[in-house]
Amino acid sequence: MVIAESMYGSDRAGLVCGYAFRPGWPGHAIESGAAADHLAARPHRPDEFLWLHFSLTNAASIRWLQDHVALPDTFYSSVKDSFSTRVEVVDGGLGAALAWTRYRQS
Repeated sequence: MVIAESMYGSDRAGLVCGYAFRPGWPGHAIESGAAADHLAARPHRPDEFLWLHFSLTNAASIRWLQDHVALPDTFYSSVKDSFSTRVEVVDGGLGAALAWTRYRQS
């Protein structure tokens, strides 16, 4: 008997889908492990970027972000306390809070 673990459409890290972009190439799908490797690689090329869509209903998302991305504290506080849908520029990056996605620390 196989027991499936529900992660609300995301992988174990909380990633729903992700894409890597670089000039002259179409974006390509990337998994959370490859995204972590890409973010850990030095130096970063300023003309390349990752678009990562996390499900904040999966508590692993916040842990993964804390482990792999240097996000300001304002990002985490806005995710915990927000019920509005918005995207904001925060310290040179984008932060988003969605009405139907609320992080609850367990």
